[in-house]
Amino acid sequence: MRYITALAFLSPSEIPTAFNQIKPLLPLNAEEVIQYFEENYIHERVQRQHRNVEGWHHHWNTLIGRAHVGVYTIVEAMCKE
Repeated sequence: MRYITALAFLSPSEIPTAFNQIKPLLPLNAEEVIQYFEENYIHERVQRQHRNVEGWHHHWNTLIGRAHVGVYTIVEAMCKE
C-alpha cells in the first residue's frame, strides 16, 4: 500500500499511468480499497480538476467583466476578491 502514498509526489497528469503500473504490485486482499481509491481519486481527479479550472475561469470572467484587461484592472479585481 505504500506505493499509493508515493503517487502524491507525481504531477497530476502522471498519476493515472503510474497507478496502472503499481496496481499489479498491490496485495490481492486489498482489492476493494484499491477499486475505491481508483474510482474516487485516480479517474475522478482528472474530471474534478477540469471542472475546477472551468469554474475558476467563469468566476474570473464574471469578476473582471471583459476580456483583455490591463494589470491595474486585474490587481483591483484581486484586491476586491
